[in-house]
Amino acid sequence: MHLARKLSLIFVLLGAAVLAGQILFELEHEIRVAGEDARADHRLLGRALSGGVTAAWSRGGRDQALELLDRTNRFQQQVVVRWVWVDGQPTQDVPRIPAPRLQALDRVGFLSFELDDGPPQLISYVPVAVNGRAGAIEISESILSHGEVALRGVRSVAVSSALLGGLFLIATVLIGRRLIGEPVQSLVQLAQQVEIGKLDARASLERNDELGLLAAAMNKMARGRQEANARLAQETAAKLEAQESARHADRLSTVGKLAAGVAHELGTPLNVVDGRARMIAAGSVAGPAAQNSARIISEQVSTMIRIIRQLLDFARRRPPKREAQPLQPLVARTLDLLRPLALRRSVTLHSEVGPQVQALVDPDGICQVLTNLVMNSIQAMERPGQVRIRALEESRAPPPHLSGAPRRWLRIEVEDEGPGIRPEIRPHIFEPFFTTKEVGEGTGLGLFVSYGIIQDHGGWIAVEPDRAVGARLQIYLPA
Repeated sequence: MHLARKLSLIFVLLGAAVLAGQILFELEHEIRVAGEDARADHRLLGRALSGGVTAAWSRGGRDQALELLDRTNRFQQQVVVRWVWVDGQPTQDVPRIPAPRLQALDRVGFLSFELDDGPPQLISYVPVAVNGRAGAIEISESILSHGEVALRGVRSVAVSSALLGGLFLIATVLIGRRLIGEPVQSLVQLAQQVEIGKLDARASLERNDELGLLAAAMNKMARGRQEANARLAQETAAKLEAQESARHADRLSTVGKLAAGVAHELGTPLNVVDGRARMIAAGSVAGPAAQNSARIISEQVSTMIRIIRQLLDFARRRPPKREAQPLQPLVARTLDLLRPLALRRSVTLHSEVGPQVQALVDPDGICQVLTNLVMNSIQAMERPGQVRIRALEESRAPPPHLSGAPRRWLRIEVEDEGPGIRPEIRPHIFEPFFTTKEVGEGTGLGLFVSYGIIQDHGGWIAVEPDRAVGARLQIYLPA
């Protein structure tokens, strides 16, 4: 039920309660007034008859006096008059009220009683002394007739009150809808618009009451949220730009580290190209041999183009774009890029990722993370060894700082055979600019940037503790 209707109903119920109280008061007042009027009428009638009864009794005795009372009864519809003796002696004219209760009649001159042992009646007594004996005129009247008269008056008041109440209800509903219903509906619509993100919505209530103040406050709130969202969008864009800049700088730093390995990788095909070209230029080969040398030159150039393209692709800045794709080609591309650097340190790279493993990832971001982790493993190994990458699904709950229920995760492991990560530095390895390498060998951003990329994917990076040999870093991505 709407607020306006509730208020209207409350007002109508209060009005009805007031009218009901007024009707009851009027009914009680009318009955009381009718009773007092009846007593006054009994007093006047009794006094008027007392003189006539005394005179009639003196002229013609008891029968003539009773004849006077009978004629009076014939002229009265509601009042019954009869003669009674109130001296307490045995007689046929006994009053309806016991004689002891009438002892004060001679002194006060009038007594009136209400009987409710049957139909409610009003009985009054006016004293009349006959030949020295105490008698009285008894006047009885039904009180119901008085109540009916009063009830008819009250009923007319009730009908009028009901009509006024109906008009009051209609007026209250219309006014309530205008003053409360429509403004509240406007505020509700504003709240709904703000809830779905339409922060430019406003409530137009030009009023100086409480609802107008509420509308102004809600408009101010919506305007504040709109401005806050704009600031947040700017700050978020700046933060994302800073993150991307840090990641790009990390990629460029990695490219610098890979340069020596790439140069060595390009040395062999360049020597082959140079030798074959000299042979062709000197005329040392001709015919099919020259064609074979040209084919070899073309193959070696293709190899060099592939190596350079891999390096350029890694260094190029691209907007993040997550898409479902197999993980195996991404791992292979990363290992191909790092293999020259690994060969210089006598490190063998292995991929144990099957073709069926799928992931919803940004390819460039995941390649950058894998490159950083594998390069750290290569640089950490002081003697020949192996670096392995494997992937498997696992059901577990995320760490406390991410919260959430247990679910399926894709776990990518990068494992090496180096000296491992010392316990005292393990809590700091993902902090920015933290590094244990010599000056010029690392920026301290690799693991920090990698962790941020995985966080953007909804996952995290963990270090497997208490390993006897080497280090194993685990990347968790939503399966």
